Amino acid sequence: MTDFIFIQSKTIYLRIIFIQFTYTVNSFIMKKKVYLLSTALVLAFSTTQLSAATVITEPIAKEVSLTDAQKEAKLEAIKARVEEIKAMDKSQLSKEQKQEVKAELKTMKAQARALGGGIYLSVGAIIIIILVLILIL
Repeated sequence: MTDFIFIQSKTIYLRIIFIQFTYTVNSFIMKKKVYLLSTALVLAFSTTQLSAATVITEPIAKEVSLTDAQKEAKLEAIKARVEEIKAMDKSQLSKEQKQEVKAELKTMKAQARALGGGIYLSVGAIIIIILVLILIL
């Protein structure tokens, strides 16, 4: 009789282990299905908008090449205007006027760089050039 009870308790224990195993397997499968379904839904509903290039209807401005004398005259005018701005009393200007002066200085700086014709290198470009030179030599 004790052997029979022992065998029954073993079978019950094995059935419990089997039920727990099937539960974990089923939950793993369900989690996998849920992840796959959610991934499919995200990919289906998160489409990107593709658009063709916009057509520019404005005529493209032709570049006007200036002579060296014209470039020098333009640079001198920019330098004179910058000196005028530096000499101004900016404490009496309103906020909008200060912003206008700042925008004007930025445009003049861009024009001066364009007229100057120099080569400008960033710090990153200089580091890359040095590294390439070290590797070559």
